[in-house]
Amino acid sequence: MLSDPKVLILDEATSSVDPGTEQRLQEALERRFAGRTMLIIAHRLNALRNVDRVLVLEDGKVSGQGTREELARENRVFAKLYGGAAADR
Repeated sequence: MLSDPKVLILDEATSSVDPGTEQRLQEALERRFAGRTMLIIAHRLNALRNVDRVLVLEDGKVSGQGTREELARENRVFAKLYGGAAADR
């Protein structure tokens, strides 16, 4: 992050922090990297709160892409995760 990248890749960047810290980290990243591309690899839906597009991987292949809401309706894998995270919405 110190090198001011145009593309930032985060792999489970907030998986080991509590929800409050996760939210503060996300807000700081959004401010710092506004207008840039961030690829976020995550299993927790909280990490995907303010993303433009989600890609769902199933068995190593993209099984869906769209917004969280679109995927909740159209992709069974994502719908299962999304439906089980009512507190996350």
